Amino acid sequence: MSSELPSAFAELEKSVTLFSRDGTPLDCNPATEQLLGYGQAEFLRAPLEALIVPHNDLAADDIREYIGMAAETGSASFEWQIQRGNGEPRWVQTTLSPITLEGTQYVIGELQDLTAYKARGRRLQLLYRVLRHNLRNEMNVIQGHAERLDDAIEGDDLTQQVEIIRDTAVEVGELSETVSDLERLVEKDATERERMHAATVVQTVVSEVEERHPDAQMQITIEAEATVSADEGFVLALDHALTNAIEHNENAVPEVGTIVDATDREAIIEISDNGPGIPEIEIDALDTEVTALEHGSGLGLSIIKWCTRSLGGSVDVTATGEGGSTLTIRLPRLD
Repeated sequence: MSSELPSAFAELEKSVTLFSRDGTPLDCNPATEQLLGYGQAEFLRAPLEALIVPHNDLAADDIREYIGMAAETGSASFEWQIQRGNGEPRWVQTTLSPITLEGTQYVIGELQDLTAYKARGRRLQLLYRVLRHNLRNEMNVIQGHAERLDDAIEGDDLTQQVEIIRDTAVEVGELSETVSDLERLVEKDATERERMHAATVVQTVVSEVEERHPDAQMQITIEAEATVSADEGFVLALDHALTNAIEHNENAVPEVGTIVDATDREAIIEISDNGPGIPEIEIDALDTEVTALEHGSGLGLSIIKWCTRSLGGSVDVTATGEGGSTLTIRLPRLD
């Protein structure tokens, strides 16, 4: 009985892995070693859980179920985020099919790197949603209240109608800036990743936000240093998180505290404020893929979520005891 890939697979440029029917990795070709960043011996010793990015939608048991399904039905395919040997996250599509070697059935998996495609695809989808829903909704508000001016001229609410139109026009202008940011993020070079020191990036973004909002009180605490594999989306996510914490804060002096910490597998950035807290309907923007984006901080939350998830990370929002909120960004940590 053989539990090794035929020698012909060693010459393939495609990444190929051999599994037992219960999902145990048995062998891989050199292309898989390059993709995963593990040598063959390391790969075979590592549990399946170690190959999965923390907070991934698929757990190890889900992947084992797919492998068993392929053994029974003849094929299966799924997308997941792997964590390479150096901690870097990569989006991978795995196509499974059964194979018989010396009378014993196994499952063979072909791995295709989708990282750049997924990053641009997610941001394009967000860009289209902003253009389709938010800009259209804002322009409908302007049109509706402009029509009401005809009646308001003879009534008492002329000033109110003008204020609504003026405020909505300001929101349209802000949306235009957001669209420009997203357009930049879907360009190829903007999704190319590089090693970044999380604390250094946070300090840079905080300084830029402080210049735009000199009345805010901002503080940074570095608990642990960590390196991440990130692109310009990481910078934009931090900028929106910090800006939201200030602009949606009604206190005379908005206070924003940022903590940079790390675990063995993740870099963690916590951004806390003394504002009124984020409405539940806008927090729901973190958990939905299809609902139209909300006004206010909901749009910023969606951008933070989509940029962070494209890097293999996650976003959570919790209420603080002082009435504000804490937004936590987690990204896979590089060795």
